[in-house]
Amino acid sequence: MKHSFGGKTWITALVFTLALGTLLSALSLPIPWNWLAYALTLASLAALRQLFKLLVKENVKLNAFIKSYSPIAWELACIALVVTVCTFMTWPAAAGDRPVSGDHNLHYFRFWFFMTKLLPHGQLFGWNSLWFAGEPVGYVYPFAGPLWAAAVHALTLGKLSLSQTYGIAIWLAYLTEGLCVYYSAKFLFNRVVGVLAALLFVTDIGDYINMGGWYMTVKTGVWPSSLSIGFSLLALTAFIKLLEGGQRQQMGWFALWAGIALLVHPIQIVNLPITLGLLLVLYALSGRMNLVRERAFKLAGAVVLSVMTAAVWLLPFLSYATSRYLMESNKRRVSLSDMGDSIFNGTLYPGMWLFTAVLGFAGGVALLRSKNPRQLLVGLLFFVFMLIGSNECAALLAQMLSKASAQKIEYMRFLTLLRPYWAMAAAWALCCLFVPRWAVYGLAPVSGANNENVIMESAEKTLNSWTISRIFLQTLIFSFVSFPLLIPFCRSWYTERRDMRMAVESGRNNSVRSELIEWINQRAAETPGFFRVVVFDKMHIHSLFDLATQVSVPVYNLGFSPVSNFFYQLGEYDPRIMEALSVRYIIATEARQDELWELYQRDDDPLIPVGRFDTLYISEFANWNPQRFQIIDGSGEVKLISFEDEKIALEAMPEASGKLRLPVTYFERWEATRNGEPVKITTSEIGLQNRSAFMTVDLQPGRYEFVFRRHWQEKVGALLTVTGLLCMLWMFIAQKIKSNRICQ
Repeated sequence: MKHSFGGKTWITALVFTLALGTLLSALSLPIPWNWLAYALTLASLAALRQLFKLLVKENVKLNAFIKSYSPIAWELACIALVVTVCTFMTWPAAAGDRPVSGDHNLHYFRFWFFMTKLLPHGQLFGWNSLWFAGEPVGYVYPFAGPLWAAAVHALTLGKLSLSQTYGIAIWLAYLTEGLCVYYSAKFLFNRVVGVLAALLFVTDIGDYINMGGWYMTVKTGVWPSSLSIGFSLLALTAFIKLLEGGQRQQMGWFALWAGIALLVHPIQIVNLPITLGLLLVLYALSGRMNLVRERAFKLAGAVVLSVMTAAVWLLPFLSYATSRYLMESNKRRVSLSDMGDSIFNGTLYPGMWLFTAVLGFAGGVALLRSKNPRQLLVGLLFFVFMLIGSNECAALLAQMLSKASAQKIEYMRFLTLLRPYWAMAAAWALCCLFVPRWAVYGLAPVSGANNENVIMESAEKTLNSWTISRIFLQTLIFSFVSFPLLIPFCRSWYTERRDMRMAVESGRNNSVRSELIEWINQRAAETPGFFRVVVFDKMHIHSLFDLATQVSVPVYNLGFSPVSNFFYQLGEYDPRIMEALSVRYIIATEARQDELWELYQRDDDPLIPVGRFDTLYISEFANWNPQRFQIIDGSGEVKLISFEDEKIALEAMPEASGKLRLPVTYFERWEATRNGEPVKITTSEIGLQNRSAFMTVDLQPGRYEFVFRRHWQEKVGALLTVTGLLCMLWMFIAQKIKSNRICQ
């Protein structure tokens, strides 16, 4: 096709020179002339892009080359942009510096325990005697978080320390979230919406109350739930591809992504059924019921395969999901009225850019008019998760479901599920502001080619000299007006992000901590009896708990632990608990020392000041019990033979009678014998009503053994998972073989 715009080559070179010259001159010009220079640079680049398109259309070889490699180049550029921004947002962790703020120390302990206690024995489940009064590992909270960090350790060939590995694992988790949002939004809309949605998602600082954003994921350390959301988005795209005619391998991809999401965080037990069920309803209502029927068998098979993939954890977990072992969710909720006020004020997600909040809400409303089930799903999920996260929905579900089930749902987590769809809606609305015709492709079904291809083909038909001039002027005016607003905006965001940097290991006084660790280990070596140490900081500031990975005695953390759903989390201040658990030393930060003395300084159980290491104060618990057991309601002599994580052996002498109580919380995997004969285990509460359950047995002469055993749920779950993985592998291989045969 001939164009009347002649001399394109030298004009292209001239425009390129103009763009380069104005960019260089902008570096030395004062305000506002540098704004004009930047605007001229962008306008010249915009015109240069259109001129280059004209040149490409007239050069057959260049046109073929561009069409072949342009998609790859754009894809790499988008990925590189997301990677760069995610790395900036998590830089200390990306460099291998472990975050130590919020819940990170607790997650790091779980990773350390997994690597040092479970993985060497080839186990995913076990009993942790270093935390609370013992905790079942892998049963009530998924193990894929530690497994994620273990995979990073394996990929680095074990060259990094566990601390460095954890830091890099956090960076990769945040990066994975961003890329998952990019690929899912690209599939649901197009590449431009995808990259914008990813950038809006990862740059959202967020806050604590509303469970989302950089603050919660990186600063506070609530990263497993966010990581699971990323994998659930990939599962959604695979499910849609399978529904719309995808090959057998899409069943495998869906099962893989959905299985990983379930293994990372239990919120996916609720999220995936809601999302996929709503998707099927939308396709049925859009006149594609026949498509749903035709694919029903494959869709059901994909869901079953995903459950099999996660069965290694899902089966043991479900056996305790409504039992006394699973903790109730916290009571922090918001009402729809509060949400309305916060949306009006732009504070539903404090830390989110105001324009993102406004555009996201407007885009979510607009997408409800879409006739394309993909985009309509985004609009509906936007409001569905907002509704489910409300106090009103919690009250309704409490009436519909059993009380035990309703109380174990973490309703505020649904606002975290809302975040990626908010970013997608905002990105789509932003694109529609600059390219209005894109709104058509969001609100109406597009048959045949991908939305992005249709848009690009439509744009190429309008290429001419007038179009280039118009684009130059539009870009020039818009850029000149925007720069005075955009530069302070970006500067403020950068300053806020810089001031909110995460606390990392290298920023602590590690020499003082090393001295403290050496002091504790020395006391443990010199003490004939057993003892624990208590660490005491603010309720959700677990700054001292990573001491548990370096000292030779168990560490008891005062305060709630958010990285375990175990009901019998003690974490209380009761001196009776301290005595039962053989607590000897209490380590408190300077900010909590006065509160500690108010709690414990009583006539019958005083604290004895021992010393301090910089800002860490050490006190000794006067009523320290050096025995790892107690005889109650009786008397006699009992000798401790061995006390391991999952096996405890004692010998009761001939005069022993009464009851024998261990400082270990009961869990149904524990079994007890006396002289090889089964003994019934009962529980004893100490200090806390319904929140402690120490293992207790009738005391008679003989050898007692307490053993933690795996039951059929772990074995059947592992078998189902291996079977599911083999089925997935077969699907991938079979599809590859089929494709090769067709090509031949």
